[in-house]
Amino acid sequence: MTESVASAAPHQAGARLGRTDKLVLAVLAVFVFFSLNFGAYRVFGDGVNYYSLTQRIFGDRHGGSGYNFGVGIMNVPFYGAAKVASVGAGHEQRLERASITIASITWVLLAAILSWWILAKLELPGRPLALAAAIFGTPVWYYASFSPAYSHATDAAAFALASWAMFGLWSSPALAWRLGAAGALGLAVAVRPFNAGVAAGAVFALAAFRHFRDAIIVGVGAIASYLALAAVPYALGLSFTRRVDGTEIADTALGFSPLSPLRMLVTNHRGLFIWTPVTLLAVVGLALLIRDHPSRPFLVTLAAMGAGLVLMNLALKPWDAGWSFSERYLASPVTLYAVGVAGLLASTRAWSHTAAAAAAIIFTGWSLLIGMNHAFGASQSDGAIAVATKRSPSEFVHRAWAYSRLRHVVDKLHG
Repeated sequence: MTESVASAAPHQAGARLGRTDKLVLAVLAVFVFFSLNFGAYRVFGDGVNYYSLTQRIFGDRHGGSGYNFGVGIMNVPFYGAAKVASVGAGHEQRLERASITIASITWVLLAAILSWWILAKLELPGRPLALAAAIFGTPVWYYASFSPAYSHATDAAAFALASWAMFGLWSSPALAWRLGAAGALGLAVAVRPFNAGVAAGAVFALAAFRHFRDAIIVGVGAIASYLALAAVPYALGLSFTRRVDGTEIADTALGFSPLSPLRMLVTNHRGLFIWTPVTLLAVVGLALLIRDHPSRPFLVTLAAMGAGLVLMNLALKPWDAGWSFSERYLASPVTLYAVGVAGLLASTRAWSHTAAAAAAIIFTGWSLLIGMNHAFGASQSDGAIAVATKRSPSEFVHRAWAYSRLRHVVDKLHG
């Protein structure tokens, strides 16, 4: 990596921001405003399980669940800050629940910033569009706003941390990057056990490039990191496989299902490539980028991490993830999607470049349309086409305004 590129990286303090980085900051600001405006600020669904661990850590409840315990642990600082802020306010429980929405917004923002850093290091073009598409054109935005209590925003942060550390590993011989990758991968598995596929993909890629020592450090370190985090729910006497309602995960979710990965990608019912087709562009772009980019080992590793996540779902029976937007179990690889979209823009020229950029913009709009329509009311059986055409434009605008927090501000100003 050249010195000029390194000095232009967005993380470096004191560097003057160019037009591209200002546009990236604008994208991030839009995401934050959007999520704050449409945020649920409550805990529901699977989030009840993760929230129970956070509460238990603070002694605010008896019992609880250790299911996906990494989420509950990562949300501890936000819950703690809410408890401090609520002293004397009289709205303690409301603020504590609202803190989970703030946490989810923060985790997706972290994933976007780390992805921005990687895009700059890879010298890829179109960073503002790539990041906008990786956020709003994939399922993750929905899980930082309409359903923030779920695990997917936290999952995106863990995946991005692991990707960032793996980039450092391939760029530097320093042990710190290897230990960082191990820690991030262990955290990812704690957030969601199926991320064992992500960790396996990273280790497999290292071994494939004959970096056997690194593969051992990362693999063993990820296990150690996971076990260290698992000590928290274990010490509290919580079950790793039982939800708050007493149901066992293995009884309802696990089992060999060879068609699950395919259904998760291409079905109208919940297929990732149908509901959020930016992800398909990203896969194509990453494949093109791998062919001739100087950072090919890292890109192969990123692809292997994503493939490992998909393949792990061979063991998942309820592949559609219940009532959800797009394929939420594949929402976490924000970094992969950002690199893939930027890679597509980098690999195309003239009219094909314009077509790629236009497709990314149109598909991002499609994701927002059906995601918001879904949040405004949809049934479990509705497919992408049915959700997209569910409301007229005027009704869509009316519902969006009704769900908007900004409406309350406007009403008060006019009151």
